[in-house]
Amino acid sequence: MKKPKHYINQPEYLIPYGHWVSVDLRPEGEIFPSELNDALLIDEAYNSGVTFKHSRITSDGYAVSVMDMTIPHGLKLGEVFDRVPYGIINKTITGLGATTLELMTPKRNSIIVVPTKTLAYSKVLTANKAKGDNYAMYVGSPIGEVKSNINLTSVRDYVRAKRSDDVNKFVVVADSLPMLLNYLSQLDIDVYSDYFLMVDEIDTLQSDSSYRPRLEAVIDHYFKFDFNNRAVVSATIIPFSNPLFAQEPYLKIVWDKKPVRKIHLLYTNYAEHAAINEINNLLQITQDKILVAYNSLDGIFNIIDQLDIPKKECGILCSERSSDKVTYYKDDSEGAIDKDGNLLKKVTFMTCAYFAGIDIQDRCHLIIISSKNTAYTYLSVNKMTQIAGRGRNGNISETIIYDIPAKKEYDRFGNIEEYRDSILSRATKYITFLNAAQEMIAEDKDLEPMEYFIKSYMSYISKSKPTVYDYPLTIIRQDSISNKFVPAYFNIDSLLEKWTLRHTLYTSQSELEKALKEDGQEVITMSPFLLQKEEHIKLDNETRKKADKIRKEKELENLKQSLLEWHNSHGNEYALEAISSKVNKKLNDTIVKAFKLLHLCYPAEELLDILLEGSKNVKIFRNIYNAAVFHALPLDDTFKAKVILKFGCNPTTGKSECYIDYAQRQNLIAECWIESFMVHPKTLENNLSELATSFLKFKTSKSKYCPNGFNPKELPTPIPNGFARPAGVL
Repeated sequence: MKKPKHYINQPEYLIPYGHWVSVDLRPEGEIFPSELNDALLIDEAYNSGVTFKHSRITSDGYAVSVMDMTIPHGLKLGEVFDRVPYGIINKTITGLGATTLELMTPKRNSIIVVPTKTLAYSKVLTANKAKGDNYAMYVGSPIGEVKSNINLTSVRDYVRAKRSDDVNKFVVVADSLPMLLNYLSQLDIDVYSDYFLMVDEIDTLQSDSSYRPRLEAVIDHYFKFDFNNRAVVSATIIPFSNPLFAQEPYLKIVWDKKPVRKIHLLYTNYAEHAAINEINNLLQITQDKILVAYNSLDGIFNIIDQLDIPKKECGILCSERSSDKVTYYKDDSEGAIDKDGNLLKKVTFMTCAYFAGIDIQDRCHLIIISSKNTAYTYLSVNKMTQIAGRGRNGNISETIIYDIPAKKEYDRFGNIEEYRDSILSRATKYITFLNAAQEMIAEDKDLEPMEYFIKSYMSYISKSKPTVYDYPLTIIRQDSISNKFVPAYFNIDSLLEKWTLRHTLYTSQSELEKALKEDGQEVITMSPFLLQKEEHIKLDNETRKKADKIRKEKELENLKQSLLEWHNSHGNEYALEAISSKVNKKLNDTIVKAFKLLHLCYPAEELLDILLEGSKNVKIFRNIYNAAVFHALPLDDTFKAKVILKFGCNPTTGKSECYIDYAQRQNLIAECWIESFMVHPKTLENNLSELATSFLKFKTSKSKYCPNGFNPKELPTPIPNGFARPAGVL
């Protein structure tokens, strides 16, 4: 059947802000778009059974255009559109081919952002195999045949090269997007208008930004692209707290017949022991490969240690940041997957870096672990579906192992809206304070050394936890373009998702089973795997604790040596970023950042020993860091001079004859802050005492305090003018 020649435009199909959908009228009177958000529907889609339903919803005061599209089971996106529509695309289906469509369309220049370099590199290899070796360009750190970092010259050569399809296709690892955009701008390319930006697996960026904070810089640039030149895509969309996303058109895609998975569901009180038991049972009865999804490296190490096969038969797929930790644990430089997506080991474990995007060709026994053991291991039903979709040829079997918290924790928030409003309110207060302080520092160069101190302290107090069990996430960040402080929306999204999971799927043993069945899956409930606490302790013996201790000590020693080499060789910012990329978030936020600021202020090795020792406890480290910054400031520094004056200290000895009570000590620190930064530190009031005792020694008498000298942490003598020299230059 040919498409009718009668075209109509109807006001109800207008997308907000002047963007519209071109529609056809089928003979039976059914509305059918010929163009949706700049993507043309191809002729085959018209006759294939694709249907649309358009609606408007109000979200945070915005009228949002929502289009629901149903397509026949098995149909790919490239069999419907000639390019990816702009806006938010909730494809609901893994392997739908959105990345492939945008990569292969000859209609426009494209920048496709993906979470991992393995995925980016594999997509480029596939495209170049089909279109020619220079068709698409990978942008990220070295991998495979890419032996060196991408630079301006390589980008220029690619852009200027002649190809049969006269379009440029970049596939870029998320962390490298700002670098690529900078190179393109240097080539006088109006990238925000001349390129289409597609951010693939957006939910992975939301989840992973907690330990890869540069990921949200992608969104700083996303909203700079023309409205019809940008899209975010995922099969497992997480709700956005960033209000700008409420203005994007929203397309949801479903198959007319949803695939049904046969899931074996295993409840346990000790998830790792249940996993060990399941894997060992499979090893006894099958030669097929086993794939285990568990977002905890330490947990993976514990499982491997207790399997009935050697370590060398186990592979681990994890982020680049964690690869050194894996190499040290396994002493094995072999990979876990080849470039074609074939697993190389008998048992392969993968962390969240590989939950999305990667294509695995093997049919495996899949085991998914969702556990309370660490902050990032509880999984949503959608995330489980995404993991199951990694096996492009299906899975032999699928087992989900899960637990629930031992007891219901106290929560002062009655619902998710209250929790969200609380986080956003706190974030607003913090960014108001920091932006005002930053303006003051910009106007008074004497305050520059205090900038690092303020940011560090605010990073500490701006952390939030969805529950008492979770790792705290920072809810503010600096915009990568404006340098202004803004809410860390991706971290906030992650916090809200974790809160929801804790209060829905994992409140009782039956909730996950119920949710899977409501999702249309076939669920086979297994007999619970339950251990007595004494048996668990016996199984989880001292070997794990000793191994963890050895790994952590080795990690700290390697970091110390790397930072000393950087310092002694007058390393630059890029060299320090290379070190930073190889350590975990905790070490990066503490040791690396503190050493970057202070390495010219103190003897480097002494400083590192102090920082490393203090890093074992967050509070101790924070106070050491604050003390080190203050101790290194010159006496004529504005803030330090005010502290000395307010507390009546002798500038040489730091001693005073005046006794003050606790409240007076709090008020004096607050006054120093207000007069230096013109902002009241209301959010710091609970910690002002820590600041005072980090700056000055105090002697006490009858609940009164008297300054009794500088350097309360007994730090080494600072190197003169340490703050006056730029970091990395001696």
